[in-house]
Amino acid sequence: MPADAQEPTPGSTGGPAPAQVPRTPGSTGGPAPAQVPRTPGSTGGPAAGTAGAPAGVIYDLGYRRYGGVRLGRGHIARSLFLHSLRGSYGIGRGARAKILPFAVLAIMCAPAAVAVVIASQTGTQEIRYDAYPFMFQLLIVIFLAAQAPEMLSRDLRHHVLPLYFSRPLRRDDYALAKLGAMTTALFALIAIPLLVLFAGIAFTLVSKPGELWTETTELVPGLANAGVHALVLAAAGLAISSFASRRAYATGAVAGLYVISQVVADIVRSAPSQAVRERSGLLTPFDLLEGFKQWALRGTAVEEIDIGGAGWLYGLVTVALLVAAVAVLLARYRRVAA
Repeated sequence: MPADAQEPTPGSTGGPAPAQVPRTPGSTGGPAPAQVPRTPGSTGGPAAGTAGAPAGVIYDLGYRRYGGVRLGRGHIARSLFLHSLRGSYGIGRGARAKILPFAVLAIMCAPAAVAVVIASQTGTQEIRYDAYPFMFQLLIVIFLAAQAPEMLSRDLRHHVLPLYFSRPLRRDDYALAKLGAMTTALFALIAIPLLVLFAGIAFTLVSKPGELWTETTELVPGLANAGVHALVLAAAGLAISSFASRRAYATGAVAGLYVISQVVADIVRSAPSQAVRERSGLLTPFDLLEGFKQWALRGTAVEEIDIGGAGWLYGLVTVALLVAAVAVLLARYRRVAA
């Protein structure tokens, strides 16, 4: 700017202000020219009779539209699934959140490790793969009652569901991602001890290919049984937990359902009628799934459960329970925070 062209100071009565050079947003030219003072509500040009008023300035903040790849609904659902799965074992959270899930997993693996030692010394296997969930059902219930409410209650209590649903993520996607995460977490809880047991026994059978193949054929139904347990229990646990925004209430409801149904089933099992005793397992989740295993997977029955000729009924009730639980979970999240 020439030396003799000076910017008028507020209140000066000198000559007219120098002409302004237009500037478009994002321009990279020289320094912005001095601005003519404008009062709020003015429509351009110098304001009349406003000498000494503060000048208004328009700044170019450089906002830009996002031009990258939009990952979309599928990526959001996968991210929610992984986040929920990690959270079920306390990964990415504080140390206190990891204590219970990893303690339960360690206790679940301990009998498998002991069984490996016994098998290496005696050559006999004390634990069957397909009986593992029934034997340690209490630990599975503890994990489910603690982690299923944790997976849902925070979002309900802090009212963040509208933020999720403002994105391309649909309500069914949210519910199914949570169901997938809980199912995977439960499957890992049951399947990891089975793999520990199989790995230890297979190490002792390396020189016996025939026995190793037999051991493998016994493991596969055990893993299938673990998958059925994980899916049905996860659906039931999440369906119950979705109605409580307080974690303590949901935990009590999940644990209470297990305890009450087990007591009722034990009472019915003492009935004099054989047909009634065979159907008593329909009243509690783990007995029901044990009967489904015997009917659908041709697994060996545990001593406590005798389904007789009612295997088809166990299969029908298991499928009905799964469908009902998933339907309740989806219906709940179609209405919540609407």
